[in-house]
Parts: sequence; C-alpha cells; structure tokens
Amino acid sequence: MTASSAVMGTSFNVPTDMIANGGNVNLNLELPLVVPNIFDFESLSQPYSNIGNIISNTFAENPSINGNFITPSGVDVSGASDIGTLAVSLGVQSSVSVEQLSVNGSDLLKGIEQLRLQPYDDGTGKTISDWVEGATIGYGHYITQSDWSLYQNGISEEEANTLFAADVSPFEEAVHEKLGNNVNQNQFDAAVIFAFNIGIPAFKSSSVAKLINDPNAITSYNSLEDAWKAWNKDNGIVIQGLVNRRNAEWNIYSQGVYQNW
Repeated sequence: MTASSAVMGTSFNVPTDMIANGGNVNLNLELPLVVPNIFDFESLSQPYSNIGNIISNTFAENPSINGNFITPSGVDVSGASDIGTLAVSLGVQSSVSVEQLSVNGSDLLKGIEQLRLQPYDDGTGKTISDWVEGATIGYGHYITQSDWSLYQNGISEEEANTLFAADVSPFEEAVHEKLGNNVNQNQFDAAVIFAFNIGIPAFKSSSVAKLINDPNAITSYNSLEDAWKAWNKDNGIVIQGLVNRRNAEWNIYSQGVYQNW
C-alpha cells in the first residue's frame, strides 16, 4: 500500500485476506494513520473524522481495492466514525492502540480547566503575586513553591499548551496501560478526562476500569454507567458539578458527544 500525502509517515497494516465471507482477521493499527492513496483524506480535520463515510464511499466505488479490501454484502459502514467501529461493522476482530487524547478531547479538557496566563489561587480564582497553596497557571497547572520563580510573571499561551501536554501525559499513559486496546478514541478520551479528575490511583483501582476491561467483572454496580456516575460525591455529599461532569464524560464514552457541562 502507498500512503496518502495527507497522512504521510505513518502506517496502516492490513492482512491481504482482511475480509473473507465474514471471517475474522486481525486489523492492526499504528498511530497516526496511513492508508492506500485511493482514500481521500484531504477533508479530515483530525484522525478518524468521518473515516466511516470515506471508506464506505470508497467501497461503493471500488468493491475491491488491490484485492485487499472486500466489503461483505449488506454491511453498512457509513456510521463508523473510527477504525474500531469500522472493524466491528465489518465483522473484523480488531486491535486498536489509542494512546493520546484526540483534538476534541484535548479541546474539551482545556475548556473545562480554562486558560489563565497569570498565576492564580485555585481556591478563590483570584490572581496572585505571591505563592500560596493552590497556586495555579495555564490550564490548571499547579505551581510548586520551588517552581514559583518560573511562573510568577506569567506565561504565554504556547507555554500553557506545553504545560498542559506534560500534565495530561501521565494520565494518557495510565489509561492506556490499564485499558490497553479495549477502547476506541472517544472512549479513551472519556477515560482520560475521568482519570484527570479522580486521579491515577483511583482510576486504576476503580470499578470503571474493571468493567471496561471485563464487562462481566463482579462489582457493586449493575453497569459500567452506574459505576462511572457513582463518582459524584465529595466527602460523601453529592455535588451537582460532579454529577454534570460524569454525565458529560459518559456521553463522550457512550456516544462520542463532546460537550462541556
């Protein structure tokens, strides 16, 4: 296969016997994406956006692509918004590695944290000129006392983005390590945003993680949704802001709907 110029330098590996009478094969994906140049990815705003429709249209025009892709009769892949969903639609057993927040996930989390280019007290929201417990800058980056001199005069938006990426990275790594290939992109995004709020240790030991990895796992909850939305309390008291956050995270996970709360 050859690479589309829009996504050059990546790999998309597909066995030559990908589909055969509905049989299962492995679809191995390495990020970001490279596809046969017959696909038109010029309209993509980010990886996977509208990929189902693009591939569906390509199948409609080209029932066989280099002998590698053959769509089973009667299979509608137009609703597949990512490789994982596409693979399921095609009856393919897939192995998808998602390791980073998508643009949508990153933008949503940034919107939640909100950009502040001057140091402020996270407890009061007020700008500060001297270090205090809860000193914060950028997209919710906590400032240690030893780092105060680096941030006391403020930062640029570019520096805030760098800090954000560094702050989110451990959560991306933890979610990937815990969930592996059991989630698609929007599910991964939801899990990272969830973990970013409750902390890595809590996420790794949570019923949420257990049920994602094994829907039949024995927990005290009737469903993954119940387990997810149970994280709505602070000191035993239900907090409406946490209720709203959990609902928004669940909509990302279950529907791929990215909306702030």
